[in-house]
Amino acid sequence: VRRSPQSDLLRIELYLIGYPMYHGFATFVPTILLHLLSFATLLINAQNFSDRGSMSLTTLLVLIALYVETLSSLPRTPYLKSLDVWFGFSVTFLTLIIAVHVATNGATYNVNKFNDKWTTERVLKWARWILALIYIAFQITFWFMIINSNLYEKSV
Repeated sequence: VRRSPQSDLLRIELYLIGYPMYHGFATFVPTILLHLLSFATLLINAQNFSDRGSMSLTTLLVLIALYVETLSSLPRTPYLKSLDVWFGFSVTFLTLIIAVHVATNGATYNVNKFNDKWTTERVLKWARWILALIYIAFQITFWFMIINSNLYEKSV
C-alpha cells in the first residue's frame, strides 16, 4: 500500500504467486499414468475382453473422478482453460480405447472382395498405432501451446 504525496490517492499493489508445479504433480502426472494404463489394455491378449474392458472402464472412471475434483478446486471462469482441454482430450482418448475394445469383441469379418480378414489382433495392432500417433500429436501440440503462451505472457 502506497500513499501518493501529491494527492489523496491510495495505490494498492497486489502480487499473486502461482504454483505451476502443483498441477504438474496433482493433475498431469496422474492423468498421463492413466493414459498409459488404458493404452496398455490394447496390449492384452485379444481373447481377454473382460480384462481389457474392465481395466479401460476403471481408468475412465478414475479420470472422471480426478476431473471433477480438479475442477471443483479451480475458480469458475467464462473461458476455456488449458485444464479443460487436457481433460477433454483425456476423456476422449480413453473413450476411443474403450470403443476399440467393444468393436473388437471377438469380431472377425470380411472387409473387401479380396477376402482380407480383419481379425481382432489386426484391428488392435492398427488401433495401437493410430491411437499412439493421436496421443503423440496431442502432447506435442498441447505442450507447445502451453510453453508459447507462458513465453508470450512473460514478454508482455
